[in-house]
Amino acid sequence: MSIYTRYGKNEVVSVESVADIQNDPMRQFYRVCETISTEAADVGSVAGFFMRAGNNFSMAIKRGFEFMTTYDWAPLPTLYPGNMRSIARTRDYMVWADKFVSQPRGFIGNLHDYVNSMEARIILAAQIKELVLVPAMQRLGYYVTNPNQRTDTRDFPGGSADVAQTAKLLADEAKYYGKGDNQATAAFGQLFNSMNEFVAADYKLAEYAVLMNKAKPADIRSSVEALSVTAQGLFKSLGTSNDPASKQLIQTIGTELANTAKWVEWYAVQYTKLLETTQVFAMLEKELR
Repeated sequence: MSIYTRYGKNEVVSVESVADIQNDPMRQFYRVCETISTEAADVGSVAGFFMRAGNNFSMAIKRGFEFMTTYDWAPLPTLYPGNMRSIARTRDYMVWADKFVSQPRGFIGNLHDYVNSMEARIILAAQIKELVLVPAMQRLGYYVTNPNQRTDTRDFPGGSADVAQTAKLLADEAKYYGKGDNQATAAFGQLFNSMNEFVAADYKLAEYAVLMNKAKPADIRSSVEALSVTAQGLFKSLGTSNDPASKQLIQTIGTELANTAKWVEWYAVQYTKLLETTQVFAMLEKELR
């Protein structure tokens, strides 16, 4: 899992792939979304475009959605910050400062500060259903059930939140991970300036776990699957109807799908980072006992 810039001017997150670009389902998904927003909107016959695009077009959309539902995470470990507060009082920080302990792989900096910096990202990730997936479903579903409204050129029902707001949050996270550094251990004193910092971070991670219960991976997967079905239904209808859609609507659909996919990738990275960090703290709790 890495953090880097991809897909245009907005800084987004993605899972690195060793596959050739032609076999990367997310790259193909974004290419199709771009095509919907440009070529499909400019051709003389919208229905003709979707009919000509045929199986390859539909397959790219289907594979992209399927890939988004393959993220598989372990549950967040349970932390015991109250217990660790009592234990930390009996541990001499100066003794522990030089001991090498677990850290997130590739991490650099103060772990207490990093955990605090996660708050804005976790809050945003926990809102992915109400900010992104539900609005996207409502927008696409509206035009599945109301084909007579597809010629509209303005006043589209609201869709998912703009992914651009993740750019600064991404930069805040990236500074804690060194280029090419894959170390999974560090001196306790490098990670925390005191035992109190460790305990405070432990409490904060326990709070994040409660927040993420609002957006469990299984629920996100189900929502993405439902959105895939709706999108496929809309494309099938667009390919069989007689030029039912305006250029503006086609562009809106392409942007909506790409935006939603970027949000799902954002969620995947944030959950993975939270999982990895929480697992590290579970190990630190064990080492300090």
